[in-house]
Amino acid sequence: VRFCVRHPDKIAAAVASAPGRFTFPDADTPWPYGMGPLKTKIKWSKDESSETVVTPVAEKFAAAAGLPITVVFGADDLEPQPKRPSHPGTTRIDFGKEWVRSMNKLKPEDQQEIELKIIPKIGHDSTKLRPTCQTAFDKMPWVKPSPLHTFRKWKDASGSFSVEAIFIDQNESSVNLLKADRSVIAIEKSKLSEQDIAALKGESSSSGK
Repeated sequence: VRFCVRHPDKIAAAVASAPGRFTFPDADTPWPYGMGPLKTKIKWSKDESSETVVTPVAEKFAAAAGLPITVVFGADDLEPQPKRPSHPGTTRIDFGKEWVRSMNKLKPEDQQEIELKIIPKIGHDSTKLRPTCQTAFDKMPWVKPSPLHTFRKWKDASGSFSVEAIFIDQNESSVNLLKADRSVIAIEKSKLSEQDIAALKGESSSSGK
């Protein structure tokens, strides 16, 4: 939620699963609970620190309000929460309802509203909420990711080598891939199968690179 209102230009769509803290479009409340400025000190080490001022931008809250965003809660997520600035009510659901309401007041007229989903018979359980979150993503009017951004089998030209991995990026001579164990490998394009090379060319065209 906080990333959305700080960097809406970097978000295509978002689903917030049972969040308990929100940043409200309230200029009288300092960040991170509102869009007022926050002066704070960051301690980097025992002897080193620096002061910084976080100054949220109101226009970015409006931009975030125009994004495809869904907030999902379990209906039994009713544990009382600590009182937080600008957070009306006592539960995560109370906070979420008010955040969605206040953000939708800012949305551009031609954009859809931020959606709130409350799922029966589920508490504060991200695992049980996951299917609803996945369905919410599938229904959002955003540009679907390239097939290269999901796990797929990459093969060499001879067919003797293959690896399950996700595309990260590429340059003129090689491609970087992320394996399931979170390690990154670089493969020379000249060694890839024709199918993989064609897929990479499609990725370059769609991204404008």
